[in-house]
Amino acid sequence: RDIPMIFSESEKGNDRYLLTLDTGSLCAGRGWGLFYYEYLFLRGNETLFSDTRNNVDVAFAHESAGKFRLLVCEKDYRTPDWFRGATMYQIFPDRFCRGDSPIPVRSDAEMEPDWEHGIPQYAEKPGDPLANNRFFGGDLWGVIKKLDYLQSLGVNVLYLNPIFRAYSNHKYDTGDYETVDEMFGGEEAFRALLSETGKRGMHVILDGVFNHTGDDSKYFNRYGKYPTVGAYQSVASPYFHWYRFSEFPDKYESWWGIPILPRLNHEDEGCRRYFTGENGILRKYLKMGASGWRLDVADELSDLFLDELRIAVNDEDHDALIIGEVWENAADKISYGKRRRYLAGRQLDGVMNYPLRNGILSFVRDGDAETLYHVLTEVYGSYPRASSDSLMNLLGTHDTERILTVLGASPDDFALPNAELAHKRLTAEQRARA
Repeated sequence: RDIPMIFSESEKGNDRYLLTLDTGSLCAGRGWGLFYYEYLFLRGNETLFSDTRNNVDVAFAHESAGKFRLLVCEKDYRTPDWFRGATMYQIFPDRFCRGDSPIPVRSDAEMEPDWEHGIPQYAEKPGDPLANNRFFGGDLWGVIKKLDYLQSLGVNVLYLNPIFRAYSNHKYDTGDYETVDEMFGGEEAFRALLSETGKRGMHVILDGVFNHTGDDSKYFNRYGKYPTVGAYQSVASPYFHWYRFSEFPDKYESWWGIPILPRLNHEDEGCRRYFTGENGILRKYLKMGASGWRLDVADELSDLFLDELRIAVNDEDHDALIIGEVWENAADKISYGKRRRYLAGRQLDGVMNYPLRNGILSFVRDGDAETLYHVLTEVYGSYPRASSDSLMNLLGTHDTERILTVLGASPDDFALPNAELAHKRLTAEQRARA
């Protein structure tokens, strides 16, 4: 928040300049705080205000402009040493590698037999409903097959997109957090993966989708596929208060208004404890040997939930990692009108460093070194050192275009309809340039 600060003044000749105070007194008793400040140069009857674009460099203007931010974090804020300097590889399990054994295929799933040239499902236009039930057959056994290859690249951390039972191939519509999806090899394959990575000194990070579930889940159970009584089925369901209904049963809060993704109500203590409790989901997979969590849509998770999540994770394993999906500068992020405190020491270790991606693309693709400079300077001039050491630095994810496409395709390609994009391929020249 923008609060007045106390300054001491020094004089030299006719110019006066102001020095900032020790901010410890401003956040005493709380342990952390976010402050905005500026330098004022008083020159005769003229006042000059400091202006910063990147939280480090300073220019001066005749009007108050860009303020510096100062994030004071908890004194005992620590992040895992093993992640510092690590090389991470992201794996979308269904599309990475098939194991050698046949996998069970659900009756409502379609299998794509052509691994090399098969085309994933595309909606007619972005935003249209899509089944996402066509699978290529990759599984966790296939990941184990590729560990030698991954190690040869210098990889020592695997980040897995969701692996819990769900209807879709992407699994962001969780059906059962307690179960590793059978089509990925189930818990047997997951434990085998943890065993093999452990022998190699590698770590596995899981994708925690805790903001919403699928409507086809044991908790909501809109289609009655699970033996439980879901929130959609009855107000007497043990999960009813896990969701917010405006008009039962068909009008309910969902993620970005997408009805297949009903949003969880973390104000309900039972819902929170399911994840953060002594026998909750967070601890369950850390006990198995997972090394941490990447939190999907961290902006939409409440402070209360994130506070309890960190306590649970650190209590179970003080070396476990917590990375949040945040696309902007996380030091002073505002989400839904509220200032967030991700990096003050009580919630996240780090975030996904999308600003770095934007800066690198500006430099590599457009030759814009200035943008890259300001991105790097702002991020590392804003974050606590512990967080700076724990960022997920990336060039692309499942939520962005592939980096080769971005660097090789022409701008006109991105305007094509999905029916054409589904079959579009980079030319040999475009790929070589990328």
